[in-house]
Amino acid sequence: MPMAAQRQEQPSSGMPSSGMDIPKRWPLATQPDNRASNYLKDARLVNCYAERDPEDGCYQVEKRYGLSPTPQYSLLGPGQGIFLWTSSDSFGVHTFLIAISDSNAYLDYAFIGAPYIQGMARFQPIASPANSYLVFGSGGGTTSFPGQNPYYISNSAFSTVLQITDPNFPAYTVPGFAFLDGTLYVMTYQGAIYGSKNLNDPTVWDPLNVIQANAMPDNGVVLARQLTYVVAIKSTSTQFFYDAGNATGSPLAPVPGAILNYGCLSADTLAEIDGLLLWVTSNSTNSGQVLLLENLGMRIVSTPGIERQLDLATLGAVFRSFAIKHGGHRLYILTNVTTNVTLVYDIDQHLWYQWTDYLGNYYPIVSQTIDKNGNHLFQHTNGSVYIMDTDFVYPNDYGNVFSVDIYTPNFDAGVDRTKYLSMMRFNGDQTPGSKLNIRSSEDDYQTWTNFRTVSLGSQRPILTDCGSFYRRAYHFNHQSNTAFRIESVDLQMDIGTL
Repeated sequence: MPMAAQRQEQPSSGMPSSGMDIPKRWPLATQPDNRASNYLKDARLVNCYAERDPEDGCYQVEKRYGLSPTPQYSLLGPGQGIFLWTSSDSFGVHTFLIAISDSNAYLDYAFIGAPYIQGMARFQPIASPANSYLVFGSGGGTTSFPGQNPYYISNSAFSTVLQITDPNFPAYTVPGFAFLDGTLYVMTYQGAIYGSKNLNDPTVWDPLNVIQANAMPDNGVVLARQLTYVVAIKSTSTQFFYDAGNATGSPLAPVPGAILNYGCLSADTLAEIDGLLLWVTSNSTNSGQVLLLENLGMRIVSTPGIERQLDLATLGAVFRSFAIKHGGHRLYILTNVTTNVTLVYDIDQHLWYQWTDYLGNYYPIVSQTIDKNGNHLFQHTNGSVYIMDTDFVYPNDYGNVFSVDIYTPNFDAGVDRTKYLSMMRFNGDQTPGSKLNIRSSEDDYQTWTNFRTVSLGSQRPILTDCGSFYRRAYHFNHQSNTAFRIESVDLQMDIGTL
């Protein structure tokens, strides 16, 4: 468990105690430490993220990103995805923002059509010397939800949504596309990977361009690409394919020996950032984990506390996920709508957080992209699109102040004696109007004291007369309409004799 801790000599019961080392800082940065699937107990970081200082190894905790006071554009919900499409033709390079909301498609916020999309849309740009396309869709293929061929727009008719109508396109496909060496690939629920016929053209399909991902007898879930490989993610396994340049049939061939015994619980848990793929796994043990795939090598990045929360996930659970890179952090944001929780993995800090809306429910963002000016855009569950930025730019969500909560681990300073805490000093940004509420628990998070408040606008925020304890956990709460960053909580503490 990473924590900011340093040690110093302190007196014991008012008398010097040679060799008695105790931490002088209360630990702030921690992984979710829930002992059961209930995430509302034990240590955790809520609506914030942590950064480790490479010089001293200490962590500072900062309020999460906020959203602009008003939306850039209000679309009819529910939100189903946004994407910045860059196309080119003989006249130059053009950028368009496409948004899907309630199966309505908007290009630069102008309505262009009503494609039938179930759940979240996935986007795949395709460029050729003759034309540029943007293919999008959500897959489909059950008895209750008939397969829907994906849709596309092109820069020859960018204001019209068209559907791939080639009869050779498979009728039932999983979500996701893989575009490799001019060919667009999709996968069926039976694990058959189909490819388009003409290079850089998603509209014509070859019934012979097909290969089966059949290393394991399981069902297809989602298709993706990493590096120069097509990644077929199924229900209990993952298989990899490369472009073998076959003259007939599919150009693809399986990578020898490359198979993972991990599948995917839901296609809507898959997100990509900087070539990394992350998703919630599923296999024969039916115990969900979060897997990170990098250069075809995998590692499990979820902690036991996170996996205890994922144990609540069922095959019918509704998920949303996306990834964001901003302010020195790469974050995988995973929402289980069914259990009303959003979990956030900080890829480079190797930490997990919980994010909520201002009412304490799951974080209501479903998709993100950038606009033509480089602003980060977040699409809300209701379809509205907001600008996202750091807390010193937008310290709230569309005018609503959300709560930042730091629940610390139980802490006994490594000493089996009573400790007397005469003073706590809070080292953070000095921001006028910023206040920190503090309460504590000495019975393992069961009951809490009343909140006490300190002003973080003062030069030296302190809290005195903090009482004695054997083992204690703190809850630091920030609910001000200001930026918030805290580096440490320094302690003036004495050790008792018992």
